[in-house]
Amino acid sequence: MMKRFLSILLVLMLLLPAAALADGGDTFAMISHPSAKYITLREGPSDSAAAIGKFYNGTYVCIVSSFYDATWAKISVNPIGVREYYTGYVKRAFLQMDFINNAVKSAAPIMSLQSRQGKGVLLRSTPTFMADNSNLLGLYANGTQVQVLGDMDSWYFVQVGGLVGFMAKTGVTSKTVSASTTSSNPYWNNGPVGSHVSASWNIAVPTSYAIVNNPYPGDRLNLRREPTTDSSSLGKYYNGVYVEVLSTLDNGFTQVRIGNLVGYMKAEYLTTNYVASAMPLLKINSSGKVNLREQASTSSNSLGLYPKDTEAILLGFNGNWAHVIVDGKIGFMLTTYLK
Repeated sequence: MMKRFLSILLVLMLLLPAAALADGGDTFAMISHPSAKYITLREGPSDSAAAIGKFYNGTYVCIVSSFYDATWAKISVNPIGVREYYTGYVKRAFLQMDFINNAVKSAAPIMSLQSRQGKGVLLRSTPTFMADNSNLLGLYANGTQVQVLGDMDSWYFVQVGGLVGFMAKTGVTSKTVSASTTSSNPYWNNGPVGSHVSASWNIAVPTSYAIVNNPYPGDRLNLRREPTTDSSSLGKYYNGVYVEVLSTLDNGFTQVRIGNLVGYMKAEYLTTNYVASAMPLLKINSSGKVNLREQASTSSNSLGLYPKDTEAILLGFNGNWAHVIVDGKIGFMLTTYLK
């Protein structure tokens, strides 16, 4: 009887999705309204709830925690995991969960930028104006074409040059060129596409260390902003990444540091024993040299400039930024420059 029970238990464990067993990757979907070009994201699970904005078919979204109920889902459209921005509710019928096997044709229009000041338009990682400009991703010249994934009161949610972010409407006079025929690129929500050689940890190991040991190597382990699975993710990290252990909490989380990034990981998915590395070895793919940054911000200090084909070990990623080891240093690079 005991053997039969254990066999059934093992089967049930294998059938559970990876994210349910380990604090790994979030669940993603694509917006797919069957009879309209976009959905309205709402503040509550009701057709009468206030509208947050409209988001076009083919836009990649994150399911927040779990489905709200049988009719509505709570989603986030922010690419970097900060759920305070543009998190709301949409009907579950308007989400395509299996977008890999059931492609969604994008209805997101292509917009040609025209700055009111004539200097170009700023792309930001969050829909906010920061005094230190730490959320800037780039400046795009007049005439640049961007894919508009979402349209809110004060901001456009766009994809341009391999990056996803926000552009303020106050600085833009726009002209819609055409409707898009492709979907938004979910590249860095699930990691780099294609096959890559796994790299070994090649820098000094912290004195008080642990190693990421996700029981599902194809998944990644979240580094959380706070010690709870409901907290936003600072990044998703591969098996084989060494973390510095700062403290252990009673609720099953461990406070860790990776480079200079501090957050929380579930203690049960960390070990001091050997773990086979799943860290992909990437290369810089840019005509010019690329900055390795101290923080995930274009205004952060540069740790060095590196040319095309320089190798980078991918530790983890979050939206537009990759956390990497390059030339013996840990830092951040924009994902659009890595392959």
